Amino acid sequence: TDLEKSIANIWQQAFGIERVGTADNFFDLGGHSLLMLQVHARLVASLGRDISMVRMFQYPTVGSLAKFLGQAPGEQGFEMIQNRAQLQ
Repeated sequence: TDLEKSIANIWQQAFGIERVGTADNFFDLGGHSLLMLQVHARLVASLGRDISMVRMFQYPTVGSLAKFLGQAPGEQGFEMIQNRAQLQ
């Protein structure tokens, strides 16, 4: 999707690599908290919306983050409730 391409492009720039797939994990690629801050800032600027840093840790692949960000706001709230219920 276009959203996946945007996220992958930002990751490619941040890691200095040519290709990032939808299943690639941010941390498996060598990501760390400081790099996550940089990627977060680029995503917020690129997408024009606020994204929680916690969500970026919860959805560490391009595909999972794109799927989460592509949901309607009401759907995100429901997913958050489901996640809390599973953790308890």
